[in-house]
Amino acid sequence: MRGLFIGIIVLLAIITAFSIYTYNLTSEISQDLLSNLKQLRQVVEKEQWDEAMLKLKELDENWDRADTWWTPLMDHRELDHLDQTIVRIIGFVHQCRTGDSLIEIDAATRLVERVRARESLNVKNIF
Repeated sequence: MRGLFIGIIVLLAIITAFSIYTYNLTSEISQDLLSNLKQLRQVVEKEQWDEAMLKLKELDENWDRADTWWTPLMDHRELDHLDQTIVRIIGFVHQCRTGDSLIEIDAATRLVERVRARESLNVKNIF
């Protein structure tokens, strides 16, 4: 009986540690993406397309990292939707389409915020 109790405690500790780790990782990655999107938005508003291309590369690299870590842990539909939005951002920035780029950047920002909120540690997400 005592061995079972210790086993349950160890299992709960492992689950808790993994949950905290994934929460911190999600928070860090989402903050990086939000920062990239904000910077990209600023240069697109000013129509600085060369700078936008550099910011776009940073965004794409951070998205690849996020997709690698988030895919096993989260809802694939939401990640696919975010991926499609980022692909549209890339296309619109390459075409130097300010209005469309800004709309998609805002949509991607909203999606990243939703992912971060959905994965946050709070009572609403537990029950």
